Amino acid sequence: MQLSRVEGANGMDAERLMEKERVIKELISKKRRYSEAAQELGVTPRTVYNYFLRFLRHGPEGLKDKRKGNHRKITPE
Repeated sequence: MQLSRVEGANGMDAERLMEKERVIKELISKKRRYSEAAQELGVTPRTVYNYFLRFLRHGPEGLKDKRKGNHRKITPE
C-alpha cells in the first residue's frame, strides 16, 4: 500500500493526512472497522465515515481540513 504526498501540507499536517489515508485504505480493504479507525484517529465513527466518502470522491486531497479560522481545541491550563 503506497501513501501519496498531499500538496500544500506541512510537517504535522502531512503526517496526519498520511495517517488518515492509511486508515481509510485499511477500511477499503476491510482490514479495519469504523470503530477501530475512529479510536486510532481520535474521532467519532461518523467522522471516519465522512473521511471515507471524501476519499472516495476526491482521493487524498479530500482528506485535507477545509475549515477556516482557528479550529484547534482549547484546553484549560
